[in-house]
Formats: sequence, C-alpha cells, structure tokens
Amino acid sequence: HRFARFFRDVLQAPNALYFDGKVSRLYAPDRARHDIGFPMGPILGVVRPAD
Repeated sequence: HRFARFFRDVLQAPNALYFDGKVSRLYAPDRARHDIGFPMGPILGVVRPAD
C-alpha cells in the first residue's frame, strides 16, 4: 500500500502498473529466456486525454 501511494502521491502517477513477477513473464529466445507460468495473453490499455 505504501508503494502504491508513493506512485500516486509523490510521483503523480495514479495509473502506474507494477509487475511483481507472478504474472509478468518474458519470452526472448535470443536471451535464452522462456519464463514458465500460467498461459495467458498480453494485457493492453489505451488511454485518451479528456476532452
């Protein structure tokens, strides 16, 4: 909770993402990385400025 408040209150980034290593994975064959975990696709978000 303190970590999230730091992003919100100090860095003024209310929508920051934190990848803790439990969900985030990397597949990079050229770096010999193929992290194993629950199979899932990417999550993308689009943000538009308010009019």
